[in-house]
Amino acid sequence: LYVRNVQVGQVADAVVKINLQYDRDRGDHYPTVENVVIDGLRCAKAKYPLYVVGLDEAKIRHVLIENCTWDNVEKPSVLSNVEDIELRNFQMVPKEGPDHD
Repeated sequence: LYVRNVQVGQVADAVVKINLQYDRDRGDHYPTVENVVIDGLRCAKAKYPLYVVGLDEAKIRHVLIENCTWDNVEKPSVLSNVEDIELRNFQMVPKEGPDHD
């Protein structure tokens, strides 16, 4: 997956969301998610910066987030069963307010 030069105003959930825990009826076949590159994605407001959740049997591998700025982020990232995630030239600004001191 390769995403480049995208501007987003506001997202209700996560700027980048990859969730492999989507259903109990997946059978014996597990998805493969690897070599994800997000380059130049700007977001003005989000609940989470990253929600990246793999499985014990299918870890998410090799995620690169670079040249990104994400503003007004409400909560910390959720990461589980992820190997090799790298942030380069990345800026995240938390949401301001009394709950975010």
